[in-house]
Amino acid sequence: MLFPTLLYEHASIYSTEPRFIQTSTDTQYCTLEFESSVKPSDPVTRSQPTTVQGDSRKEGLSKCGKCKQAFYCNVDCQRGDWPMHKLECSSMCIFKENWDPSETVRLTARIIAKQKTQTEKTAAEKLLTVSEFESHLEKLDNEKRELIQSDIDALHHFYSKHLEYPDNAALLVLFAQVNCNGFTIEDEELSHLGSAVFPDVALMNHSCCPNVIVTYKGTLAEVRAVQEINAGDEAIAIMEVAHGKDHHYIAEIKKELEEK
Repeated sequence: MLFPTLLYEHASIYSTEPRFIQTSTDTQYCTLEFESSVKPSDPVTRSQPTTVQGDSRKEGLSKCGKCKQAFYCNVDCQRGDWPMHKLECSSMCIFKENWDPSETVRLTARIIAKQKTQTEKTAAEKLLTVSEFESHLEKLDNEKRELIQSDIDALHHFYSKHLEYPDNAALLVLFAQVNCNGFTIEDEELSHLGSAVFPDVALMNHSCCPNVIVTYKGTLAEVRAVQEINAGDEAIAIMEVAHGKDHHYIAEIKKELEEK
């Protein structure tokens, strides 16, 4: 399964138009618009040291017996992640402390692997597929393209024995799409847990004055209204800063503010 499962159990069921999301009913402040979840086999990557920071958070977690670098909440989670973890496990054993692909590289590797094995579209894919993600490739300057090329080189370096790659031009587009549409997952203390793609959530446009926000419960993304939204209005999320100050959206905003 490549993408999160949609849960239409709360408040207003939303309808989608090309490239944006509309609400189907009036929505009050703090109403849960919809949820999107990530399962163990979905393309979620965890930063090193995986999902934990400090020994106290490793207590009670299952650990991969081979590489000793991947930690899981339980055995079922570990088994569910094996189709993806096996892409990395052998390389982790070979590279050991030199295993250091970026989180974006790991997420993209999992997406490529899923695209090779997936046979049916999931609920989220019926709304939007990765190939339909915005890449804003035309807005990338030479510096951003060089950074993506570094990620492409790292992908080949760390995953060459386990993945069949598209050509370089297609990888450039894919990395740009992941950069624009990837979400960071945080815990209740806003500590970084990892990254994921939520195609349904990615349909939302962004604004510095949003009417919804994305929060997380574990790997469950919740889209909540932060103001009253009338039926038919577009749901607009706050700017996602998963890639920090280097995200070209942030650079554009800073440039516009400086010009004003």
